[in-house]
Amino acid sequence: MAALKDIHLISPEGNQTARRTVQIFSVIAILLLVIGAVNYINLSTARSLERIKTIGIRKVIGASKKQLFFQFVVESVIIFSVALILAISLVLLLIPSYNELAGKSLAFTLSNPEIWIYLTCTLLGTLSLSSIYPAIYLASFQPIQSLKGQSTQQDGTKRLRRSLVIIQFSISIILIICTIVIRNQLSYMRKMDLGYAKDQVFTVPLSDEHIKHADAIISELKQSTSIAAVSLSGFYSIMDYGNATGDISWPNKTTENQAIVGRATIDQNFIPLMGMKFVAGTNFTGLPSDSSSYIINETLAKQMGLKPPYIGAQMSLHEVPGKVIGILKDFNFKSVKEKVGPIVLWTRQFKGTLYIKSNADHIPEAIKTIEKNIQGTSFRNTI
Repeated sequence: MAALKDIHLISPEGNQTARRTVQIFSVIAILLLVIGAVNYINLSTARSLERIKTIGIRKVIGASKKQLFFQFVVESVIIFSVALILAISLVLLLIPSYNELAGKSLAFTLSNPEIWIYLTCTLLGTLSLSSIYPAIYLASFQPIQSLKGQSTQQDGTKRLRRSLVIIQFSISIILIICTIVIRNQLSYMRKMDLGYAKDQVFTVPLSDEHIKHADAIISELKQSTSIAAVSLSGFYSIMDYGNATGDISWPNKTTENQAIVGRATIDQNFIPLMGMKFVAGTNFTGLPSDSSSYIINETLAKQMGLKPPYIGAQMSLHEVPGKVIGILKDFNFKSVKEKVGPIVLWTRQFKGTLYIKSNADHIPEAIKTIEKNIQGTSFRNTI
């Protein structure tokens, strides 16, 4: 179970995707700051020749290296402070438009003390990285060479600037490559066929009291024009389902075949609601005869060695004999990183999760209807 301070980054099931996303964007932000700091150093050292005579005159009239160093650091502090104020102003100005465009609800407030801690640390860190070397470099000019407009450290500075440019471009290229890879991954995720349609689908975990009145709740929800379909299922999460068993048998099953099979209870509305496709056979009917019927996926059919026409094949789950009435096209019921495994669906036993598909143009109304009819529980999008 996640600690209280981590509940916004770690889901109740232990999924840490949100935390990893924050960590990735934090690394990107740091790299962008490094690029900006390197660019500032290059510009400061490149403009040094314009200030050589001024520095020489100040040294002749008695200015020490320490005084010159602090002068250049103060100049950097002023520049960075102005940049920070502009950045905060732009964030406050643009975040409403971003939320509307991205469909998010991000908030940025200066009343949060942690925000000031992060801003101060960022300002000090960037200053330390980008202003100290230019200040030391400019303060170290010799008076005579400075008055002549010459720099004794020109060769070393050129080498440093070349190194910094290489670092800057290397980081930029790495970020561009990562951006392209992430874009391709997101594009693949959006276009990949999961084996079901997850858009506008919400899941609602039901309490024991709600389960007792499940039929009445479903009937009430179906009357709303904002809701397209409702189903009662044992899939607590179709995108990360881990309920499996080895207690399955069929004729001619060998002792070497120790299949571990996913199992889930559904009603007759689940498969149409999720847009799953049949390879062969039909769906449950909602009649008592469904108690001896099983629907399996292609992977399990292959493991069982079934041959067309498939339908009517005998099998047993938890020592309850029945027959196969349908073969579903394989669908992802675990992480897409894992190969699709075998699964069997049936209608008996506990079903404690409500799947609700809303009409595309009436999602807010559907949410209000769910909250009204299922009070005291939470719902979430299956995405």
